[in-house]
Amino acid sequence: MQNTGHLFNDAVAAQAFITAGRARFTIVSEKTGNRFTYKVRRSKDGNVNFVSVFSDEAAEHGYTYAGMINKNLELLQTKNSKIPVTAVSWIAFEFVWRWVSQGNAIPIGLQIWHEGRCGRCGRHLTDPVSIQSGIGPECAKLMGMVH
Repeated sequence: MQNTGHLFNDAVAAQAFITAGRARFTIVSEKTGNRFTYKVRRSKDGNVNFVSVFSDEAAEHGYTYAGMINKNLELLQTKNSKIPVTAVSWIAFEFVWRWVSQGNAIPIGLQIWHEGRCGRCGRHLTDPVSIQSGIGPECAKLMGMVH
């Protein structure tokens, strides 16, 4: 089977993907070897995105709620957060989000991979341009992105 995942090299594309509504992605630190997989889902009203980290096969679908990204793109923990601020998975996401949310270049040694599914609807991506952006052509139009 062909690998349809993609390594982001652009923070703006990574931010659009992460906040699209149904993003699943993995970050990898080349320095430490740490890797964490996250799921970011948009709320029904579209005002916030809920961040969960893959942490335990025994947890519901393996993901544990960590916090949220509000409409101002601020990453916050809430009273329902199950991952402490001292957890390496939270610290790693916080680091990535600080760079991505400001549109800065992705730091050398940090990799952000999407799984080959549209960050907005979750459909499998097949078009090379869609794989590059992490957003399918129909969703890109709905999001006002040039595809």
